[in-house]
This record gives sequence, C-alpha cells and structure tokens, in this order.
Amino acid sequence: MPEEFTTQGDAESWIGEYWKDLLEGGTEQVKLSDDSGTELYTMSLRSALEA
Repeated sequence: MPEEFTTQGDAESWIGEYWKDLLEGGTEQVKLSDDSGTELYTMSLRSALEA
C-alpha cells in the first residue's frame, strides 16, 4: 500500500530515511505522484545505493 504525505518535502524526507530498508525488503524503485495520480518522478533505490 502506498504511503501518503501532506507535502512533497515530507515524502522525500521519508524516502531519505527509509530507502535502505525498502531496498533490503525488495523494493527497487519508488514513484512520487501528486494527489491526482500524476507521476512526478521515479527514483531507483539500487542507483542510490551505488552512488
């Protein structure tokens, strides 16, 4: 189930805190969408690990 956040900054902060746990759990990428479902961007967690 997708997480929901009040602001884009809240969502990005959450991803910044939990991305390693998500990757270890098998999540390879995350998508940030606005309230209407429009995708703002997709981020590869594997790429973040290798950076």
